[in-house]
Amino acid sequence: MGWDIVQYRPATHPLARRARLLKDYRIDLVLDVGANTGQYARQLRELGYKGRIVSFEPLSSAVAELRRAAAYDANWQVRNHACGAENGKREIRVAANNQSSSFLPMKAEHLDAFPDSCYIGTEVVEIKRLDTIFEEVAGPGAKIWLKLDVQGFEAAVVEGSSGCLERIRAIQAEVSLQAMYEGETTLIDFLPLMTQKGFLLVGLETYLSDPSTSHLLQVECIFRRTKCPSKK
Repeated sequence: MGWDIVQYRPATHPLARRARLLKDYRIDLVLDVGANTGQYARQLRELGYKGRIVSFEPLSSAVAELRRAAAYDANWQVRNHACGAENGKREIRVAANNQSSSFLPMKAEHLDAFPDSCYIGTEVVEIKRLDTIFEEVAGPGAKIWLKLDVQGFEAAVVEGSSGCLERIRAIQAEVSLQAMYEGETTLIDFLPLMTQKGFLLVGLETYLSDPSTSHLLQVECIFRRTKCPSKK
């Protein structure tokens, strides 16, 4: 029938493990960067998370649907901008499947594996450093989980969070094993960056594979803060 039924064990099932980490870290604010239409936030609610969510989405088409999804959830706020290393405006490439939209050019390998991710247009969007708006979205004492799903722009968001990383308890980031976008920071370089920023890898989940080769392309990494960020 095409179904595989597995036991939902907190120690082994990725979603159960994630729910336990949210509880163990006493998270009461999730910063959902690269929210698209709200898939991640809805999943958080299904996992039993009841705290605040602030979703960031730059694309006008996606943010309209995102706002509709959040309309009946008093603890879910939507912001219409991207996060990055600098404040300003920048052209983003819009993908046919919407979810693959990126500031970075798409590599041929990505397009070969997922033809429906081709770019179909562009849009000028606003970018803000997370540390310049941090006080607007996070009150004093908030216990924060930062989620990044930004199509190759992960390192830029981390750099733009330098002034507030010591306030963040955990970071979840979708990271590529090999570059799917030009200029993307892949896993081999992202891990030492996060170590330098004071975070330890505590979770690794398979995410995206090439349908024709079954080669793993992207993983979900979960990091917890171990110390204040290095000044280097």
